[in-house]
Amino acid sequence: MGVATVFRRLFIAPLPHCPIASFRLIALLPLCLFASLTLSCANPERARVKATTQASYDAKTLKLSEITYDKNKDGRIDTWTKMDGSRPVSSEIDTDEDGKIDRWEEYGPDGKLVKVMWERPKPPTAKDRTMTGKPDAAAFMGPDGAVERIEYSEVSELDPTKTQRVVRREFYRDAHLVRAEEDTLGTGIMDRFEYYDANERLVAVELDETADGKPDRRLNYSPEGVLLSIETGPDGKGGYLKKTIPGK
Repeated sequence: MGVATVFRRLFIAPLPHCPIASFRLIALLPLCLFASLTLSCANPERARVKATTQASYDAKTLKLSEITYDKNKDGRIDTWTKMDGSRPVSSEIDTDEDGKIDRWEEYGPDGKLVKVMWERPKPPTAKDRTMTGKPDAAAFMGPDGAVERIEYSEVSELDPTKTQRVVRREFYRDAHLVRAEEDTLGTGIMDRFEYYDANERLVAVELDETADGKPDRRLNYSPEGVLLSIETGPDGKGGYLKKTIPGK
């Protein structure tokens, strides 16, 4: 197995925009890594790997505490992984090599990836498009390594405290979006609830119009996005007492 092959298996990272299919488990195999580094450096690829893969050890325990990596193979270190011996704990990654960390990863006790955080690019309409070096989105993995939830956070212009809050949560099953909840008013209370079918088409939206965290109105849609009905008057059991059909 070549050095490049070893590293492709060690680090497989998603795009900054976080498509679900791009998330993969990351397994660090230090023994294989060090074995690869002891090979002849006559090969330029091996020389690059050796130059950018740097290990640090705890002065007291002598255990591996950090290892660096050149993910995009341009000769510059862009990934720093905290280690507890052979177990990865967390990683910081500069995906675009602008000098600012823009991706953060956390691993569970078994070394599997459990959480990924990243900073989203600012929209073209933003007054300040400068990247802050702080995460504003996070994906959480389930026991099987698949994404179960993604959270997006921001500072609402309507929030006088200017506190960064989670404004949207998306829930996934078998890599498909099944529902989402959103804080559209920046109050810290989710007031919009979306439901999707097996093809990720929006089929229903519930709205909390009294800011109590409970839906007051439900809009039902066809798979083609046509509004089918409006339900109002919550019955306290998850249903509604009145249904209105548009045009009737």
